[in-house]
Amino acid sequence: MLQCVGKKAPSQKRREKQVRLSACAARVFVEANETTAGTEALVLEDGTCFLSQDIFLKVLKTYKTKPNVTVEADGRTLRFFSSTLPVTDYSHAVTPPGKFQVFPVTDLSVLRPDAAPAPPVLKSPPPPEPEPPPTHRHRPGTFPITQPEMASMQEMARLTRRLCSLPRIPPQEIVGLARAIHALDRLPLTTKLVDVEFSLHDYGDTKESYPIVLQVSATSLSLGFILTEKSTQTNYSVTSTGNRDLEAGPDGIADWLYAFRSLLDSNSKGLRLSVDDRSAPGLLSAPSKS
Repeated sequence: MLQCVGKKAPSQKRREKQVRLSACAARVFVEANETTAGTEALVLEDGTCFLSQDIFLKVLKTYKTKPNVTVEADGRTLRFFSSTLPVTDYSHAVTPPGKFQVFPVTDLSVLRPDAAPAPPVLKSPPPPEPEPPPTHRHRPGTFPITQPEMASMQEMARLTRRLCSLPRIPPQEIVGLARAIHALDRLPLTTKLVDVEFSLHDYGDTKESYPIVLQVSATSLSLGFILTEKSTQTNYSVTSTGNRDLEAGPDGIADWLYAFRSLLDSNSKGLRLSVDDRSAPGLLSAPSKS
């Protein structure tokens, strides 16, 4: 639908960059460039807002494997899965672009279309089978990173080392990168005192792209993309308490590593690195001479 309304109408001089998103009459509508498209949906509360059509479409494509998308919005942001996008002109008052028949929802199983039907009740049910062991057991002092993901963690550390060879990096940012590399090399173990976040973007690239961002601390590890000044997309996130966030799907890490590698291989003069090091001063500091 977004691609349908994203094209410039013949009567327009310029293509509209904002799209109007509306939820009402048991449907979701998108309106832009003198075109309206809609689809049936379970609408729990009417509302309408405007947001960037290009960013909305790009973020939605990262969740193409998801069978359903649940969207929440208020006066400032629109949220779905792990993504948050800024909106404008939000309102509860919305009128559908036509007359539609609305049927009440009496079966909430429509929210779970892939769920299997309930098994029949047996007179003599067999004893329950033992539950399979969990795919990953979390140990204190570690991040819940699975063994297949460790190869990606090693590649992440290798690519981060390449950042140190970029020209004109201030000494304090080199120190921050060294602390991040030290923490990445220790994975899946957590590293006390570390707290580093860095982003990389090619400002000379004429194609639409977003800065990559990685954050590692004693309690969390996350990676994703910066969509706007106020919104980010998280591709992968784990915490020292055992939580895992894989909302971007199984390819979330691979997509992020591909973007990281492509930026470094471009050798662009427009590459800009930003390192925010909030680690404790004692991390990786040289021992004092007595």
